[in-house]
Amino acid sequence: LAAALILTGCGETETEDAAPRAAANAPSADAPAAESSESAAETSVTTARTAAETAAETASVTERTAVSTTLPDFLTAPVTRMQNGSAEVLTDIRLWSDKRELTPGKDSPEIIWYAEPPVKSSPETVLLIDADTEQIAAVLNDIADYEKYGGDIMGDGVYNCRFIVETDIDIDPDVSEHKTYRYYAEFADDDGIHRSEPAEVDVYEQFTDKELGDMEAVRNATHELMSDKSFKKLDLAEKCDKMVQLLEKLAAEGTPERPYPLVIAESIHSNGEMISYSHICGIPHAIMLKPLDMNRK
Repeated sequence: LAAALILTGCGETETEDAAPRAAANAPSADAPAAESSESAAETSVTTARTAAETAAETASVTERTAVSTTLPDFLTAPVTRMQNGSAEVLTDIRLWSDKRELTPGKDSPEIIWYAEPPVKSSPETVLLIDADTEQIAAVLNDIADYEKYGGDIMGDGVYNCRFIVETDIDIDPDVSEHKTYRYYAEFADDDGIHRSEPAEVDVYEQFTDKELGDMEAVRNATHELMSDKSFKKLDLAEKCDKMVQLLEKLAAEGTPERPYPLVIAESIHSNGEMISYSHICGIPHAIMLKPLDMNRK
C-alpha cells in the first residue's frame, strides 16, 4: 500500500452596469531479465507478435522514453510515463475538477482533480498530463484521505489529487489577463493507453483600475446622451443613429480625459431597438432604447 501512495504538488451581456468576470503501469526494477534483446524493447503495453515484429518497432518505442516529473519531498519513488508508439490509444477516462475558473487574490489556487477509468480497469495510479507541454503534472490515487488527496472513499474507482494552479499570470498591470490550462488523464495497461479528453481550468485576473475607469467613461458618455433633452425628442430610429455615432466616436478616439479607443468598433450592432457593443477590455454591454412594455405578457 505504501508504494502506491504517490502524489504530486499534487458575456455575460451587460446592460447598464458591467460586472466582473468569474472567470502508470511502469515495469518494476525487480522484474525478471528479458529472454531476448527484442523483448527488452517492449513497454508495459504489448501485443502478441513475433520477435521480428518487435525488433522492427524498437526504434519507435525507444524514441518515446518515459518522462520523469519533479515530485514532492515526501515521495521517494520516481514517477514515469510509459509510452509505446504502436499501442492503441483509448479515450475512455472521465476527468474533471471541482473548480474550472479561478481569480487570483480571490480564489484559492488549489483544486481537486477527479479521474474515473473504465469500469473493468483498476490501475495503481492515474497520471495527469499537461496537454501543452506533455509533461506529468500530477499523480491521482484512489485513496480515502480527503485532506491530503481529495478522495473520500478508497476503492470507489475515482482517482484524486489536490493540485495547485499557477495563478501568477500578470504581465501588464493595466490589463486583466486570462490564461487557460489544459490537462488530460492517462494510464497504460495490456489493453493500450487509456486517456481522457482534455479538461480546462481558466484563470481570470480581476479588472484593473484602468479598465474600470474606461468602462465608466463609456457609461457616462452614453448616459449623458440619453439624458439630453433634444435626444429624448427624437424618434427611435434617430436615437439609434445618434447612439451608434457616439459609440463609433468612442471606438475611434475615446474621450478628452481618455483619448484612446474605449470601445471595440467591430462589436457595435443595432437592431433598431437595442444597441450592443463591447468595451475595449472585451466585456459586452447593451443599451435598450425602446421603453419596455410593462403590460406585455
